[in-house]
Amino acid sequence: MTRCWTILFLLITASSLKAQRTGMPGKGMPAGYAFRFNILGLADIMDGNLSLGMERRLGSRLSVTTDLSMVFYSVYLPQIRSTMGYIIKPAIRYYTTTKRRTFVEAAFFYKRVGYKKADWLGKDCVNDVPAYEEFQRFVFRKQVTGVNIQAGIQRDLTKNKLLGIEMYAGIGIRFKWQDIRNDPMACYQVLNQPNRMPYIAPGIPHGLRFIYRIL
Repeated sequence: MTRCWTILFLLITASSLKAQRTGMPGKGMPAGYAFRFNILGLADIMDGNLSLGMERRLGSRLSVTTDLSMVFYSVYLPQIRSTMGYIIKPAIRYYTTTKRRTFVEAAFFYKRVGYKKADWLGKDCVNDVPAYEEFQRFVFRKQVTGVNIQAGIQRDLTKNKLLGIEMYAGIGIRFKWQDIRNDPMACYQVLNQPNRMPYIAPGIPHGLRFIYRIL
């Protein structure tokens, strides 16, 4: 996880230096790169996260994007001692006009979060039914993967078009797995969801991002 954040930081730094050498984008011309910060990630009480991302223009309307988030707090479980995890979201984006103000995209994501707890833990479970329980410290692990189809708009915040804001929303489907780290026969019930079998649910992705464009 630390390596991923380091690589993203180096890419941002290198691209910013290139923009300073090359100059500003021409009037009305969208930048080749855009870096963004998802404001709503910090307000996500279920899995609060710090999210940074990058967009790379492939043509007048097509782009690829990716976001990397670090999860650092949560109320997903009661009495969590600590939370740590990450989210990766690559996407393919299509702008509906050459001015690149509105877009649709297909976004894929993977989330992995560990919650440290001290509680009664089911042992020797069969179909999530424990043979007995034992009080201990453990890491409850959640993994989620899925795909979203979403649409959004962009608006400039400065006259030079470098700083902007982006809003998006959509629908999706997600597959969730939950287990106890390093203890495959243990189980811990959360919202009556199965531990090891995938739990399928719809998703309603949405977000609000600040955008900084560079050459």
